[in-house]
Amino acid sequence: MTKAPISIRMARQGVSPIAIQQVPLPSFGERVACRSSDSELFFSERAQDISLAKSICHSCPLIRACAKWAIRHEDYGVFGGLSAKERYLLRGAKAAISPQEQEIACQEIAYILSASAREVALGFGVETRTVARWRKLLAPMKEVV
Repeated sequence: MTKAPISIRMARQGVSPIAIQQVPLPSFGERVACRSSDSELFFSERAQDISLAKSICHSCPLIRACAKWAIRHEDYGVFGGLSAKERYLLRGAKAAISPQEQEIACQEIAYILSASAREVALGFGVETRTVARWRKLLAPMKEVV
């Protein structure tokens, strides 16, 4: 049995098309409030540290951009004033999608939906009827890629 492409696994897990849209990593630069803080504070499991990290975030001008990126891409730590657990719940109890997985998924979707069924089947080592099922599963994501 062939391992399903990342894009197919995501679709089967109910990852929405919005979740694979590119969310750029904010340009943090000099303006971020956490720049001079110990990064370990933002990855601590202690409630007191999480609370302190969140308070630092709340004084940051990039809090929204940081939170938007982290909701999609970060499973650990405090980002954008949100804890890992809060972001997990905002994602609908789903794991974050790494930028690498997101890029691969977008490339796969474009390939699966645009190449011939025979070419896709040969490329992934599956039957053409499997490609037809994949295309049906990926159809809602067509507008994203």
